[in-house]
Amino acid sequence: RTPGTQGFIGFGLNKDLKKLWNLSADTRINLNTSESASENLTLIQSIENQILSENLNTINNENRFTGLNQDLGLNYKNDSTKLEWDNKISLTYSQNTAAQFYNSMFSSPIVNIIDGNGDAVQKRKFLLAQSDLTLNLPLSIKMESGFKGTFQNFESQADYFINVNKVSKVDPIRTNAFNYTENITAAYVQFSKSLPGKIRLKSGVRAENTFMNGKQKIPYDTSFLIQRLDFFPYLYLSKPIFKIASYELNAFLIYRRTLNRPDYQNLNPAIRYIDEYLYETGNPSLKPQFTDNIEANISFDNMPIFAVGRNYISDIFSNVVYQDKINSNILVRTLDNVGKNKETYFRLIAAIPPGGKYFFVVGTQYNLSEYDGVYENKPLTFSRGSWRFFTFHQIKLFKETKININGFMLLRGLQNFYELETFGQLNISINQSFLNKKLVISLNANDIFRTMVTQFSLQQGNVFTQGDRYGDNRRIGLNVRYAFGIQKKETRQGMFPNDFD
Repeated sequence: RTPGTQGFIGFGLNKDLKKLWNLSADTRINLNTSESASENLTLIQSIENQILSENLNTINNENRFTGLNQDLGLNYKNDSTKLEWDNKISLTYSQNTAAQFYNSMFSSPIVNIIDGNGDAVQKRKFLLAQSDLTLNLPLSIKMESGFKGTFQNFESQADYFINVNKVSKVDPIRTNAFNYTENITAAYVQFSKSLPGKIRLKSGVRAENTFMNGKQKIPYDTSFLIQRLDFFPYLYLSKPIFKIASYELNAFLIYRRTLNRPDYQNLNPAIRYIDEYLYETGNPSLKPQFTDNIEANISFDNMPIFAVGRNYISDIFSNVVYQDKINSNILVRTLDNVGKNKETYFRLIAAIPPGGKYFFVVGTQYNLSEYDGVYENKPLTFSRGSWRFFTFHQIKLFKETKININGFMLLRGLQNFYELETFGQLNISINQSFLNKKLVISLNANDIFRTMVTQFSLQQGNVFTQGDRYGDNRRIGLNVRYAFGIQKKETRQGMFPNDFD
């Protein structure tokens, strides 16, 4: 059980300067506290069912998180010339303080108690600067370009103590200090033009420079330095094909290369104690994961209703479980680059267009994953297919009353190398608006059939485990929202800016 308290304060200003300029400022303060307690009874038996070891492990955690975020934005938009210039600066500071107390009480083969405690403080400073420009060039060419730079500094300090013969001593295994600095700069340019035959061509490239510097001196040196320059091309062709009941369908052919970069928590080698047989740690030597995607689809209003594609994924980093190099009786849960994957997928969606009394979307997707990698210095190769079904329904009972139902079901899914059994979720909400839509009251119910129970199994190298997990997703909530007439700032949705994240 993890009881917690969450609170935030948000404040924003939006001001039009003359006719074409807009200035915005947003501030948000977060404060979260949480606790957790767990008990694990561990039995190790021989083939003859003789108890070789028995112990009760107890862990108590206390966490406190504080965060401050400040955003400033400046936007220029000229509808007559189709020129738009959007700028943003964001500053974030957060601090997480955690206290952990653990106790292992052995009753066999001898009576013994091992207990200890630790305090960990993590601080993060994050700065973002971004500028995007959209304009029309001669020959009916539209250009989109931009720049984005981020800088962050992360500090982690964990001090652990273990009690030996009622004397508290520094725990050299769990005590650690880790500093991490990251600077990522990226620039992109994209051109689009209409070609004969109603074909629309978009093409561009993004260049991204990555600098990561991690330093750990306690308990041992795992410092690393990563500096690399990567390019991500993009090609996009579209063409209208036919109409169904006045709705136009378009065909698309897309190629793109994307990046999934491990964050500072994945790289942080700090050890988190789970029990006397298991601990978690990051991997400072993780490499980023690259994906080349090719997709052909047919879309309505930018929503693919039919799609077929393939992903080529290299340097996959995944959750893995290894044996500790010093003590083979202890397992280590960490991340590692394990190989590559060729994923082929097929997606089909049917829908009634919105606007009437009833609107629905139902769809399915099939994924075939073919892994080829190495685990514990042994080949790891397997193929597995999985199905996902999803749906959304909206019913307008009256003019200001709507009922929304959405859900999904996953059959034989995969999460990293964990094989998942069937699970899913069904949610429902009733929305009623008053006072010319200024007041909106919503009643929500999530996971109403309590079907988000995930059964998993893992067999990697010498490790085999299976179990199930339920994250207490069943929720009923009442939300009351009143708008005072202030319009939200328009959010720019570009292709390459999304890929930055």
